[in-house]
Amino acid sequence: MGEKLKWALIGCGPRSHDHVKACLATGLYEVPAIADIDAAKVKEFGDAYDCTRRYSDYRQMLAQERGLDVVHLVTLASLRKAPIEAAIAAGTKAIVIEKPMALDYAEARGLVETCQRANVLLVVNHQIRLMKEWVRLRERIADGTLGQVTAMRASVYGNLISQGTHLFDLAWSVLGEPEIKWVFAGCEDRVGEVPQHPGPRNSLVLCEFGNGTRATFAVGNDSPETPNARMVWMWFNMQVKGTKGSAECQLDRGYYRWDLEGNLVERLPSGWDDECQGAAQAELSTNVARALRDPNYKHPQRGEAALVSFALVEAACRSARNGGKTIHFPLDTSENALAHWSRQKA
Repeated sequence: MGEKLKWALIGCGPRSHDHVKACLATGLYEVPAIADIDAAKVKEFGDAYDCTRRYSDYRQMLAQERGLDVVHLVTLASLRKAPIEAAIAAGTKAIVIEKPMALDYAEARGLVETCQRANVLLVVNHQIRLMKEWVRLRERIADGTLGQVTAMRASVYGNLISQGTHLFDLAWSVLGEPEIKWVFAGCEDRVGEVPQHPGPRNSLVLCEFGNGTRATFAVGNDSPETPNARMVWMWFNMQVKGTKGSAECQLDRGYYRWDLEGNLVERLPSGWDDECQGAAQAELSTNVARALRDPNYKHPQRGEAALVSFALVEAACRSARNGGKTIHFPLDTSENALAHWSRQKA
């Protein structure tokens, strides 16, 4: 694969450790520099990964560390615009950000457009879709094993932008990334309990995709509980019904498939502990390297793809804010309905 690519981090909190372990495990990268305003976090991270070039100001890092291939922002969604612009100005080739990609739809579009204009790869860390059980579900839909998928029912704990973006990204991914026709939704006019990701506390969303699948999503603090889940953040389920059978994925429990008679014919246990911050995260990093080396390769989690799931969030908020109006796609840019919740305090 040639010389290792240079991957720098802005933000050295707990999640950054998981990400850099997966990044280094690919053998494709070195991490020459890190930045965080918290000196203790910088020291802990630098000592753990033998990174000697440490900065308290990301702007200083970007000014001095020329030739960075990838800058990973492990920061709050409210702290993205300025670092992205600075990384682009410094000549960075790719930028990886956490989900949610932004706190409102206008901001999300702006980040994607900024990177497009600069010809810089933007990747959003929707790594769950790379876990083996979700890959299996996508494969069984794609190869026709389930027949024509007519219905999907999914639920997740947490509000539309704290976990809804993951759920919508997975739904769109397993269905083969179809066009979206329309969205109808109701959202509680109260902010959820995730202070850094403020959104509607509860939402019920109905969506029709261009391939004929209709999907119902329950997203929020009162979403259906997953039996025997180790924590509420594992209340993450997706069921699909096809003309030849049905299947289900549950975070932390795995993939199941039944035939038309209701017989369980396939099962794949969850790989959460080894995959979410391990193999799946490493694959996302590997795909960044591939995209940088092959201009014809489109990274599955590129900003343009992430903007699709974010558009579903925005459409749900528009429907709710407009008294249950059906929102048709493609979305126009005349509204920024998510901001009604995301710019409030939980």
